[in-house]
Amino acid sequence: MSNSIHVEKLTKKYGEFTAVDSIDLSIKQGELFGLLDQMEQANQLLSACWLLYLVQLVEVLN
Repeated sequence: MSNSIHVEKLTKKYGEFTAVDSIDLSIKQGELFGLLDQMEQANQLLSACWLLYLVQLVEVLN
């Protein structure tokens, strides 16, 4: 089964502060996934990055 989502080295910075540092992730079609972390804010930030990426992708495809 092919990957529906594949990201390498996803990084999100705010000025000098690195909030997400070089995440690799592959999700196959039909898979469910979750994020487990001690910092809920990191999960929310990563989810926001994904959402923005997907919105931009849809805009490009339309």
